[in-house]
Amino acid sequence: MRDITIKDIASQAGVSISTVSRVINGNYPVRQSVREKVEAVMRELEYHPNGVARSLRINRTNLVALVVADLSNHFFMEIAKGLEAEVSRMGYHLVIASSGGDAEKERELIDTLVERRIDALVIAAVDAKGDKLLRCLRLGIPVILVDRAIPGLTTSQILWNDFESSYQLTRLLIENGHRKIGIVNVTLSNPNGKNRLEGYRQALADAGLTVPEEYVSPSSFSEGQAYQYVMGLMEKGNRPTAIYCANNVMLEGTLLALRESGLRVCEDISVVVFGNPVCNKYITPQITSAEQDSYEMGCRAGEILAGVLSGKGLTHTQVVIQSRLVERGSVKRI
Repeated sequence: MRDITIKDIASQAGVSISTVSRVINGNYPVRQSVREKVEAVMRELEYHPNGVARSLRINRTNLVALVVADLSNHFFMEIAKGLEAEVSRMGYHLVIASSGGDAEKERELIDTLVERRIDALVIAAVDAKGDKLLRCLRLGIPVILVDRAIPGLTTSQILWNDFESSYQLTRLLIENGHRKIGIVNVTLSNPNGKNRLEGYRQALADAGLTVPEEYVSPSSFSEGQAYQYVMGLMEKGNRPTAIYCANNVMLEGTLLALRESGLRVCEDISVVVFGNPVCNKYITPQITSAEQDSYEMGCRAGEILAGVLSGKGLTHTQVVIQSRLVERGSVKRI
């Protein structure tokens, strides 16, 4: 069976080819009765417009890409939900890709998405170089950074108050009598990790406390790395009385290590986390945290994008979302 063309649609609907084209592209007004007639014939003949050809004609694909580090991370999926809710209102579709935390894979993904003619890119970047994103901007593709910034790259950014929240979490432990506080870091190649580590260090310094090097984990990304570090830390004679996890993935690895070490949260060791502990619905006591509304982050990215794509918004702006300190039962007063 041959492919159905707009000439076939025009013939059966009794209208011109240009009228069918106007209905498909929506670029010129068509009487409602004529539009309905053409659309009925399209459904009857099961005609589907060539999306690639159409995107070339109008120089727009209506595709927005979201690139994140880990698709299994609930945090990033909430960003995706918020972003999708906003872009769908604009008639755009969201494409989601994961770098797996690999900078080189992220670079390849960006090249592929540019080749697919995306209209905009929202990214929680792993690669700190920023040259691929700069290329996007030079090609006229709007870029919005979420969750992490890239120094020297001028574009819209939606970030957290990393230093302040990290400081508050550490200060909370200090106020509950803890003097030996370890930190399970996230990746330090981006400003988020650095700012969270600095907030931790500053809170201890302001309290007149020094930080033994063994209390500061290496730069980490995976649950497995967090697990290995905490297992080693718990075997030391001078182990900490509290652990600060720099995100929810670090928390999961930490909790597994504590369980296998036979240690109880709060009773034997206090735990806090920067982020939303998904595990809280399954465990007791629940973990004290600086909670992040990542759905809001996605929505804010979509709102900024709407302005940029319509030509009515700023091409670069910075939004800092405040985390919310929620005390639960994971911190023991000593």
